[in-house]
Amino acid sequence: MRDFDKHPRTVPPPSKEVFYARKGEIVTCEQGHPIFTFARDVKPTEKFDPSALTDWKQAEPQAGERPTCAVCGGQFHKGGAFHFKDGWRGAFSHIAGKLKQANDEAQD
Repeated sequence: MRDFDKHPRTVPPPSKEVFYARKGEIVTCEQGHPIFTFARDVKPTEKFDPSALTDWKQAEPQAGERPTCAVCGGQFHKGGAFHFKDGWRGAFSHIAGKLKQANDEAQD
């Protein structure tokens, strides 16, 4: 018997990482009009990186502009939060627990 056969193999548990947004998720205005898509998974602890936002369905807001929907004028961003089809999500540590719970439920 080989030495490595004597030890039981362990499989790491499934990842329980918390994500603010997942690749392909669409940000919408409060009325549901699509604004843009997340280009990659984003964790709530990451510093904001505009390159994570892609596939703009409307013109990208310019510096100093208030980000609103071009169709209805509704908000899709306020403070550190973006609006998704399921509501507002903020990238703040105080919501990390809620995000983890939502991610855990989605993986089950």
